[in-house]
Amino acid sequence: SEDLEAHLRSCADCRAELTALRALLEAPGAKMTEAERTELHSALQAGHAGNVVPLVPRPSPERSFMRRLAPALGAAALLIIGGVAVLQGGLLGGSDGSSGGAVGGSGGAALENQQSDALGARDLGGRPVWLGDLGRTSLDKVADLARSRSSVESVRKAYRSAPTADEKLRKGLALTDVLAPQAPAALRDSIRSCVDEVSAQFEGARMLPAVGAQGRLEGSKVLFVGFVTSSSGRRPNQLAVWAFEPRTCAPLGYQASDLAGSP
Repeated sequence: SEDLEAHLRSCADCRAELTALRALLEAPGAKMTEAERTELHSALQAGHAGNVVPLVPRPSPERSFMRRLAPALGAAALLIIGGVAVLQGGLLGGSDGSSGGAVGGSGGAALENQQSDALGARDLGGRPVWLGDLGRTSLDKVADLARSRSSVESVRKAYRSAPTADEKLRKGLALTDVLAPQAPAALRDSIRSCVDEVSAQFEGARMLPAVGAQGRLEGSKVLFVGFVTSSSGRRPNQLAVWAFEPRTCAPLGYQASDLAGSP
């Protein structure tokens, strides 16, 4: 009908979904194996329920779960999973009862204040912060710690001040240049690579880095990066925390949760 056609022409989200669907149908290299298809369905169902779903770890980053699904999901992944959906890799358990997430209390706050003072003159509209080594931790604890930091709110303001996708891309690169030098030297290139990986896979849902950290999950070293993003592509209303294998940036886990004051 004419009303339906008019709606589709004016609906940015509808156009984005159509583009993602066409990418899925037209890209021969994006076909999933039966095991991957089963994992995806289980993850999406559990995401709506707020549950944790372990995914089978893949030794080769060339067949990483996110890379193979990105052409089909794109921004739709954030819309479908949304809320407090959690996709965790084989290394990621739930809360392990440890106190690792509490690392960075008063000492972390003092460090953040020093970093904020040093970065304020750069006038980037956002001050991403490195949270340090959190020890044994979980995605939940990293997300809670990130939300307690003023850096997240500052990056939300930076998101609002960059209305177009290109401006958000440039802002994201500038914020990464602030975050990476705060980390240990051995992780700086990894931070840049992992941020680039996420930015490339989810161009339609721009993500600006707000926090970074390292930690251990069941004895394995993990790099965390928390992004401010939007579930609709408009207002910055979510914190998306990714867990990466530090050397390859293979995604091991993901959690998106609403930010305080979100519409």
